[in-house]
Amino acid sequence: MPRFTLASILVIGFLAAPSHADMPCPAQCSATATFANTFSDNYRPGEPYDVVSILPDGSGETLASVGITIEIYIRNCNGTPVAGVAAQEIVMFSPSLCICPLGNIADAPTDQQGRTTFTGTLRAGGCADNVSFYEDGVWFATLPLKFNSADAVPASPCAVDAGDLSAIAAKLGSEVGEAPYSICLDLNEDGYIDASDISSVASALGNRCR
Repeated sequence: MPRFTLASILVIGFLAAPSHADMPCPAQCSATATFANTFSDNYRPGEPYDVVSILPDGSGETLASVGITIEIYIRNCNGTPVAGVAAQEIVMFSPSLCICPLGNIADAPTDQQGRTTFTGTLRAGGCADNVSFYEDGVWFATLPLKFNSADAVPASPCAVDAGDLSAIAAKLGSEVGEAPYSICLDLNEDGYIDASDISSVASALGNRCR
């Protein structure tokens, strides 16, 4: 998948310099994920449902829709919560994803507990098996969340086109345990790459950043 620099997707606001007490400290910040659902088909039955199918225009699955909630806590170096950190300063990122502008920011600014969440979708394409979290460009956590997309091949990043359809068609009929199978192309995460996955890509043709 294409590699995009973190700097290319971060939004850096021009803000008055905060006092030292209000400065987030990466060593004290945290991210946790909770999973309400489990897999029930051929793919990892009984394990936490940790895969989200995304699209560049933001019409893909939300984290909440598949039972995933991500909680973020931003604290200073004394462990005190930092309130009012802008949503745009807290981002979810993977170099394996093509992320559209502002397509990976937190739900809201941090509250009085220094807390915010990610419950929506990523406006992005590609496939990743983990994502990292940054505050104002500084890493503070990585979680083993998986993302796949109808935008599956690097030739046309952030756009679903005929190349993506061809890629999934080439794997048609494969299942978990077989060499051709990949969760990147199993868009309903049932353990099979089949007609339903082809249909998902076909219905998304032309999808791109907006």
